[in-house]
Amino acid sequence: METTPQTVREALAKLRELPPIPVERRLAALEKFWQQVCLAPPEPTPAPFVPHFADPPLVQGRVDTSGASSRVGSGGFPWVQVHQGIEALARSAPPCSEPENMETPGVLALILAGNTPLLAWPVLHYAVLLGIPVFIKQSRDEVIWTRHFVETLAEIDPEVAVFLHLDLFPGDDPRTHVLIQNTDAVIAYGSDETIATLREATPKATPFQGFGHALSIGIWTGEDSFTEFNDSLTLAVKVTLGFAQDFLVYDQAGCLSLQAIFMQKSWIDAMREMLACEMPSVVHQLSLPLPTDPAECSVVREARDLALMQGCEVLGDSELRWTLVIHPDQCALPSLMGHRVLHLIPLEKLTEFGNYLGIAKGRLSSVGVGCELSSELEMAIKAEGVSRICQAGEMQTPPLDWRNGGVDLRAWLVKSLAS
Repeated sequence: METTPQTVREALAKLRELPPIPVERRLAALEKFWQQVCLAPPEPTPAPFVPHFADPPLVQGRVDTSGASSRVGSGGFPWVQVHQGIEALARSAPPCSEPENMETPGVLALILAGNTPLLAWPVLHYAVLLGIPVFIKQSRDEVIWTRHFVETLAEIDPEVAVFLHLDLFPGDDPRTHVLIQNTDAVIAYGSDETIATLREATPKATPFQGFGHALSIGIWTGEDSFTEFNDSLTLAVKVTLGFAQDFLVYDQAGCLSLQAIFMQKSWIDAMREMLACEMPSVVHQLSLPLPTDPAECSVVREARDLALMQGCEVLGDSELRWTLVIHPDQCALPSLMGHRVLHLIPLEKLTEFGNYLGIAKGRLSSVGVGCELSSELEMAIKAEGVSRICQAGEMQTPPLDWRNGGVDLRAWLVKSLAS
């Protein structure tokens, strides 16, 4: 049965009526969940989809995979990288023991974007930990991985999993308005425009946490941290491979996707050559498809042409699956970002990278680094409000307790939804 504004209200009412589950049982379910979830990737489920653990009146959602990527078993995202992300989440789960005992928490509305597959997992983990019922509005662009979380949990303990209600309808829809008007707190992911619209439509008394547009960069400190050139070169190859993976996975669309690398000019030539060498193998490893959208291909060609007109060197494959723009001099990040176009920008002083962030100023989410950071450079990174500093190759696999945008999700949920 198709979801309507009325069935949204009915689903929220049923979530409020669910009996509480003891803390010990929720913890046991989560412990088993993190032991079992790293199995084979789930296969797409044809629409309509109704989770087996809930009776039909509770879950009205339909999963339509017709608009999703055709990469079978991945939900549109490379399984290898998603698997690494799940493992990173599982490794970080133990610090989340000893939850607060929220006796009668409110209901959370979780509105998801489709640009990265594991956006929902930390929120859902904390919701189960705290016994919070959640109405999950999935993105039509990502219908696999949130369902994978819910279905795996349902196999372990159906009565715990029933607190997670899956549904699917467009963001710009009366049903979305009904959802945010009738829940006790809202967490939303999306573009700045989407977040602004949702925030405005949410009642002022309802706690709202929005995660809008953000960018991530890399910083390569080069050979200064080494005494032997061979050691430096070996690490440079490892860092290059890590940056290539961070760059190419998830179509460069998520807030943790690598957009540019700031580095010492003496290493630009070496990094260019190594990246160009590594890109084809990473493309093959991730089974990246050829871009077929004419508009997207046009944007990439425009970016390449514009870079050449500005005196940059441009490398890339003829199928437009990856592009490197090598800037001759230090400059700000360009306004045209994404579409698997990576910028290499030389800086005289890496500690001054904040002066060249351009459109990323105030939007910087993660910084991937090569070699060890000096205390001065680390302070400069933190001064830009970066919420994640990690090694190259680890940018797309944050731990469960990553404070996206500086937000402690567990603390926010307790504050917003405690009775």
